[in-house]
Amino acid sequence: MLQRSIEAQPHPEAHFNLAAAYLGVADYQRAEVQIDAVIALRPYMSEAWQYKARLLAARNEQVQARDAFVRTLQLQPLDLPVSGELVDLLRALGEPAEAERYLELGLRMSRLLADL
Repeated sequence: MLQRSIEAQPHPEAHFNLAAAYLGVADYQRAEVQIDAVIALRPYMSEAWQYKARLLAARNEQVQARDAFVRTLQLQPLDLPVSGELVDLLRALGEPAEAERYLELGLRMSRLLADL
């Protein structure tokens, strides 16, 4: 029913909720359709890019996941959990220098948050 409703009137949050439900049951194909709809409607929604990154990582599409995590941090640089996920992914991709760079960025951001 939610699917029919958002087809009739696209609503980013409804697409997002549907994507979360599909991700929860590992239906990556349907989740991606919904996340892509959110990104099309709200390209600056960092949470959508974060879900996209996690979806791609779950499908072992690591390079694309890296790019989506980077986009998430461009939109929300203070998202420390995403920084950690990106660091782990970069290490798995054999990119230790990039991992170190994002680790340092995450540490700087955490110090900035502590000072607020």
